[in-house]
Amino acid sequence: MRIKKTLFGIMMVAALLILARPSISSADTYSGAWLPNGSDIFMIELTPTSGTASFYMYDWGDTNDSLSLITDGVNDSDTAYFTNVSGTWYAGLTSGATTLNLGSTQEFGFYFYDAGNTYTSYDLITLEQGVSYRLSDSSNTGMEVFVTRAAPVPIPASVLLLGSGILGLITIGRVKRKDS
Repeated sequence: MRIKKTLFGIMMVAALLILARPSISSADTYSGAWLPNGSDIFMIELTPTSGTASFYMYDWGDTNDSLSLITDGVNDSDTAYFTNVSGTWYAGLTSGATTLNLGSTQEFGFYFYDAGNTYTSYDLITLEQGVSYRLSDSSNTGMEVFVTRAAPVPIPASVLLLGSGILGLITIGRVKRKDS
């Protein structure tokens, strides 16, 4: 009976944690990885802004390895292309370009840049789930960027699920040892 109560408690805590976590569409800030959404190309558009900041795409593992998408707040629209050469992914502003080395995965990140400062956290608003998003850095650079054909990687949900599973296994092991 004690094992059943313990398992029920663990399952309830895990369920509450999963339900309580904010989804990407309702999150105020985001600073995680992105992936192309089932395509080898996606669009990036800058909305009108009074600032002179820039917007970059970077290799998820290294913010110093980046690709300038929008420079000095110029209202423009860019397309980033992804290319796989012998198992290594690259991104560039023209088809087949190998400007940004992403390594063995297509994961990348975005950041805003203004006056020597890099901002990897920004407001993320889902406009159409899995299709289009608005990234806003109004508090630092005053810029907004619309992204389509790319999607944020929901890493926190998978980590939470894995963590609750491991916690459950540890608890079951302890209960079995006490009952023996």
